[in-house]
Amino acid sequence: MNRLHVLLAAAALVAVGAPVAAIAASGCASGDAPVLYALVSTPPLLAAQEDASTTIQVRSDGCVVVHAPAWRRDAGTRAFVLSGRELSQLRQEIDGTGVGGIEPETLRADLRRAHVQRKRGELPLVSVSDEPIIELTLTDDSGQRTIHWSSLRQDLANHPDHPDLVAIAATAETLRRLPLGRTLEEVQP
Repeated sequence: MNRLHVLLAAAALVAVGAPVAAIAASGCASGDAPVLYALVSTPPLLAAQEDASTTIQVRSDGCVVVHAPAWRRDAGTRAFVLSGRELSQLRQEIDGTGVGGIEPETLRADLRRAHVQRKRGELPLVSVSDEPIIELTLTDDSGQRTIHWSSLRQDLANHPDHPDLVAIAATAETLRRLPLGRTLEEVQP
């Protein structure tokens, strides 16, 4: 784990911890329901700041907590509750991507091999700068797993058909879409 991953892990703990304390004050049942899914997105240039990450958590009681850092126009922590049917659909959608079975180190090794092959074949490589670093947390019967990824858009541009990259991107996008069009209740951390 490099220095950036250590910084991001610390930022993620701060970002994920703040919404947890705020849940009890919202319309959500309690603040101690287990996290099923969490997405932490951090701009790399802001990673060293205390409040740099946008966080979306989905808890087992259907509570969804969204934290936007202070630098965003919509800064604050807000929450809403998914119905049992919505939570079930979300679980099916995310589980259906296969993201829970991804081994990040194996995927990185596959991409390194493919990168070398592309260079040998003189195929163009796409480079994306300043893309957010994501941390995707998934909980199932076997426990909690976290996938850290710092170049998802770039990797997708270079390997658009790689099923693991597509699964990570689809899961992150599903979680990002979750609060859209909903009434979110402001909660105090």
